[in-house]
Amino acid sequence: MKKNTLKTTAASGILALSLCSVFAQAPKVFAADNYTPAIGGTTTFDTYLIMEEQAHVPNVTFNYTVVPGTSRTYNLDGQTLEILAGVGTPLVSPAVFSPDDTSYLTPQGTDQITLDSGYKYARHASQIDFSGCSFDEPGVYRYVINASDENNGLHGITTDPETTRIMDVYVTDDSGVLIVSGYVLHTDDGDISMSDSMGSSSSPEGKDKGYRNTYDSHDLTLRNSVEGNQASRDKYFRFTLNIADAIPGTLFDVDLSLADAVVTSTGATKDSYVGVSNPSSITVGSDGTASVDIYLQHGQSVKIKGLANGTSYDISETEEDYKPSNTRSEGDLPVVAASTNNTSDDSISADSEAIFLNTRDGLIPTGIMVDVLPYAIVTLLGGAGAVITMHNRRR
Repeated sequence: MKKNTLKTTAASGILALSLCSVFAQAPKVFAADNYTPAIGGTTTFDTYLIMEEQAHVPNVTFNYTVVPGTSRTYNLDGQTLEILAGVGTPLVSPAVFSPDDTSYLTPQGTDQITLDSGYKYARHASQIDFSGCSFDEPGVYRYVINASDENNGLHGITTDPETTRIMDVYVTDDSGVLIVSGYVLHTDDGDISMSDSMGSSSSPEGKDKGYRNTYDSHDLTLRNSVEGNQASRDKYFRFTLNIADAIPGTLFDVDLSLADAVVTSTGATKDSYVGVSNPSSITVGSDGTASVDIYLQHGQSVKIKGLANGTSYDISETEEDYKPSNTRSEGDLPVVAASTNNTSDDSISADSEAIFLNTRDGLIPTGIMVDVLPYAIVTLLGGAGAVITMHNRRR
C-alpha cells in the first residue's frame, strides 16, 4: 500500500507541474495579441455653387460639422451586416467661395453636377481630418456630416435641401495590421449593401460627392431718354446708383456696350463731367453697400449684371433744367411710373429696367413772325423796285 501511495503522489506532482507549464504558456497558445489601433487620415467632399453665366461667384462660406454616428445592424437578404459607431471627433473645413474662384460652363471630370442652359458652377472641397480618431477593430465606422443652413434664403443663396450626408470609414485587417482602407460618402444611412462574403460593399447605390447649392441673381438695366424741341441729345446726364443688402465683397460687371466708356465734351454737357469714366464693374463694400455714378446720353444704357435676389437699389438723377420722369419694370410685375428724378426697389426679384425721361420743350414765338411778315414783304418789294429804277436810268 505504501508503494502505491508514493506512486500516486509522484504522478500527481508530475501532473501539477505539467498543468502549470501549460497555463504559463496559455496566453501564447490560446489568446491573440490585441491590434495596434489604426489612426485615421483625411478625405474630402465637394460643395457646388450653381449660378447664372453672367454672375460672379459671390463671397459666401458654407460650414459643416462631423459627429460620430450610431451603430446599426442591417438585414440584407436574410443576412445581417453591422455598421459600427464612429469614434473620436473629426475636424472638417468650411467651403469658402469668392469672386476670384474659377467657374465652369460644363461638368468637369467626375463632378456630379447638372447644369441648365445659361448656367455655370464653382466648386470647393472640404477636408475631413480623422487623425484624432483611433480605430481598434476591423469594420465600417459611421459618421454624420451636417451642413449649416445659415445662408439659406439670404442674398440669393438656396442651400442643398438635404443637409445631412453619411461618411463611412472602412478599416480592414491587412495581414494582421489594421489600416484605414477607404472612405465612402452616402446620401443617407440606408445606402448600404453587402459583399458576397458577408462584408460591406464599397459601392452603394447612394454613393455621393457632396452638396449642391444655388445662387439666384438678376440684371438691372438703366436707360436714359431725351425729348423736346429744346432738348439736347448729345448732353450727358449723371445718375447715381446706390446698392444695399448685397453680399460684402461681391463683384458685379457693368455692360457698357450701349454707353460711352468716357464722357466727352459737348456743348450742353457740364464741364465737371468731361473726362469722367463710367464704371465697368462694381465691388460691394464690407457693409453690403456700393455707390457709383453713371453718365448717359439720349438712347444710351448700361446693364449691371448678377445682383443677388433680395438686393436693394436706388437710382437718382442729378437735377438739370429738364423735367424728369421715370418708369421701373421688374419681371412680370406691373410697371411703376413716377414724375421724379428717383426710383428704387427694396428687394430685386427678377431682371429689372429703370428708364429715365428728360423733357425740355419750349414755345416758338410764331406770333412775332406773322406780325413782321407784311413789313418784310414791303421792304423786299421796295428794294426790288429801286434796283429796277436804277437799271432803267443806266440804260
